[in-house]
Amino acid sequence: MQEINYEKTLFMKAPNKYLSDCLDDLPDDVYLNKTTTGCGASHLCLTNNVNYVVIVPYKSAIKNKTNPHTGIKGVISVMGGVTKDTIKKKINKQLLNTKIDGKCSPIKIMTTYDSFYKVYDVLKEIGKLKDFKLCVDESHVLVTLAKIKGKHFRFLYKHYEEFKSFVFVTATPNDKSLLPKAIRGVEFVRVIWEVSEKVRITEKHVKDIKECNKYVVEICKQHLLGEVEGNAYIYYNSVNEIISVIKKLKNMEDFTEDNVNIFCAENPNNSRKVSFSLGKGFTDGSFDDNKTINFLTSANYESCDILDPIGKTYIIVSSKRNSTALTNHLAVPQACGRLRKSIYKLEAKMIVCGFDNDIYQKKLDDFNMSLDARELTAKHLIERALLTKEQGFIEAYKKDLDSFIDNPFIIVNDDDTVELNEEARLAEMQVYLAFNSYIDAIPNNEIANTIRVVDNDMITVSDEARFLVEEKVDFSRMLKKYIEAIEEDDVGLVEMIENKSEEHRRIVDVLGIERIKTIGFNKTRLMNAYRLALKFSENNLLIKSKLSRIKVGEKYTSSYLMNLLQKAYDSASIDRKAVSYDILNYFSAKKTQVVGEDGKRKQGYLILDDLYKEDYL
Repeated sequence: MQEINYEKTLFMKAPNKYLSDCLDDLPDDVYLNKTTTGCGASHLCLTNNVNYVVIVPYKSAIKNKTNPHTGIKGVISVMGGVTKDTIKKKINKQLLNTKIDGKCSPIKIMTTYDSFYKVYDVLKEIGKLKDFKLCVDESHVLVTLAKIKGKHFRFLYKHYEEFKSFVFVTATPNDKSLLPKAIRGVEFVRVIWEVSEKVRITEKHVKDIKECNKYVVEICKQHLLGEVEGNAYIYYNSVNEIISVIKKLKNMEDFTEDNVNIFCAENPNNSRKVSFSLGKGFTDGSFDDNKTINFLTSANYESCDILDPIGKTYIIVSSKRNSTALTNHLAVPQACGRLRKSIYKLEAKMIVCGFDNDIYQKKLDDFNMSLDARELTAKHLIERALLTKEQGFIEAYKKDLDSFIDNPFIIVNDDDTVELNEEARLAEMQVYLAFNSYIDAIPNNEIANTIRVVDNDMITVSDEARFLVEEKVDFSRMLKKYIEAIEEDDVGLVEMIENKSEEHRRIVDVLGIERIKTIGFNKTRLMNAYRLALKFSENNLLIKSKLSRIKVGEKYTSSYLMNLLQKAYDSASIDRKAVSYDILNYFSAKKTQVVGEDGKRKQGYLILDDLYKEDYL
């Protein structure tokens, strides 16, 4: 990425670690790159003697900054559901209390970008705009989120200069050439800290999302089984992939929502998705509740403080979702700065997934041409819609507006007017730069308050994790681990293997640990001994007698065999759930495709021989 040109530098000498150590307020009318998270920029705005409106990207940041543990009181919180009338009443109440007490207590307002218009309208109505300073926090999102919040950002650009003063604040600045035109003229100031701590990020590159999630499962398994110390904070900007990982983890012993937090955008869609897939309770946590595994999407970490003393940082950057690469690239310093008090706060691991043959790996000229085409198409659609409106076809115009909602290059305003979203191009270019910075990443590459090094061997996926993701593992090696877990009374590992492999459990149940050790861990010899042991057991002789319908040389669907076996177990009062490969206890067979009664091809078995023939073996 290109380097930003700064007009001024603000030096913070040792031992100062917070802006409030030597500043009473943030500088006026500047774009401030504080260069490190956790230095107290928003805290200063909310605790000094200046009337402030502080804008943050997500309501989670408002809740985090105003919870009882911060000691910050009296902040007027404005987000979805808060009306203008409520805002006005709270402001007037604080103004009235000031008159009664005779004290000039400052008024502090925190709002999301989406709800900023309500704060602006109220302050303008009561004639107080010039009494407030505006802090636009996490201002890098003006580019990163331009495609989905363009309407709200456009409102901000029109009105930010109407306040007494303003300050744009970020620790992860965008290149100046990619900033919205409305703020390019704002003076840039960089904070230089004499005392500065850099986070060392070790990153691993994998080929696709399946491979990526396998490593995420391994990370979670290590923490859940206590193989590594601390609690995992995994920054993964995809609710669907988080759900996919947790489904695999649910095969572990006693795994419940008590092990995991999911911090994602609070909306009905996410709530339904998580509840339907995983059950209730996974998204009701808070940053005060330090669980073993904590998944965070971008909607729940920017501007937030996490005080877990043993939290560890993991960042997932996946090309499956274009926004993910951008968000987690630019927000690397954000993610690394969330764990304020952790003994592990200066280390992080990152998994970079995919990017081969991605749209953003085109040559720059070709990519710019694709953006030109998208902008031209958007302009054409806007012109056509406006012509439709001029000609009086209002219903058709409204249908056009509905179709524009998913087009990031078009802004549909609340008054049903439309305009080109010029910042969408900037956001796309930022994605391009983010993607290519990963492809070209080199050892010791510094980004903001981090040092990145590539080590593709930093995590090894264990057989246990491969088991959880249903990947084939070496039978004998896993049997050894299973027996070791039984002997060492490792209940968690025993339960996990038994939940995923009935085959391993049954061999140990039938042959016993000492017999297995005597035979050795050769699968063929073990299976022969297992079948011989089963062959002469009273129960198996009874079950075999009930399988007379099965004939050598015939094919049967897996479902048919499973139903037949279950009936045999039930009639013999054997408490066992049948699976199709149980047939191998009684017949030599191989998997094949079978045409079912409905004419469709299904999985099944070809019966090769009868294990209970007198001459067999």
